[in-house]
Amino acid sequence: MKKFEGCLLLTDVDNTLVANGYINPDTIDKIKYFTRNGGKFTLATGRTFGGTTHVVSQGFVNAPVLCCNGGTIFDFEKGEAVYRKNLLPTDKERIVEILDRFSNVSAEVQDGDDVYLVNDGEAMRWHLEYENIPLKLEKAKNLLGIPWHKAIFGSKDMNELKAIEEYAKTVAFDNVRVLYTSSGLGVEYLEFHPMESTKSQGAEVLKNLLGCTKLYTIGDYFNDIDMLESGDVSACVTDAPDEVKKVSDYIVCSAREGAVGEFIDIIERLESSK
Repeated sequence: MKKFEGCLLLTDVDNTLVANGYINPDTIDKIKYFTRNGGKFTLATGRTFGGTTHVVSQGFVNAPVLCCNGGTIFDFEKGEAVYRKNLLPTDKERIVEILDRFSNVSAEVQDGDDVYLVNDGEAMRWHLEYENIPLKLEKAKNLLGIPWHKAIFGSKDMNELKAIEEYAKTVAFDNVRVLYTSSGLGVEYLEFHPMESTKSQGAEVLKNLLGCTKLYTIGDYFNDIDMLESGDVSACVTDAPDEVKKVSDYIVCSAREGAVGEFIDIIERLESSK
């Protein structure tokens, strides 16, 4: 039996595996060592599956990818989503009202790999460019007939996002959770998801799908907390917020220094000690 047989390692992308487009070469080598020795390695990210293509194309991901903060599991080998959660039609209508009320804040909605810029602005244009997503401008009300994984506001001013969050608390949603995510590069996001769209739930589905017995998780931000709590063993990067550090079993170096590679070293020690 190979040393990492039965192990699933889920990593967040931005500011955990990737630092401003850079992946530490030593980390790539360690991931390949992990997968050669029986481990399943993949991503657990807020990105769409299209936004993960650049990472997946490098050849070290060997399992379906958990996208949209747990809302979708995309199998690149099959070229299809094998698991997906969507916002309810009633909640989409309420989100459109919020998008209209805060039209000064840049925003997008996502349907599978289609991403639409519904409130134009620098923050979300940067987001699309950073993830190599084509620019599609559309009014949110014109998109009510298609499925949405999520809606996102983006800004460099947290006060703008806090105002939207406070207003959202007054809205009678049927099945929505609101959470913060970060680029790690000065742009923050406020996201509207289905309640069931969580990294922890998606991780459990993926673990069962792959027949793995041990779940290792690593992340850096608030949207990773539930995934870190659900892992058998978890880690976060050294520059994670205190709330994330509190739920992590280990604190490793930064993404640029090779956080995921350091965590694989820890996993090897733990697996070898059995």
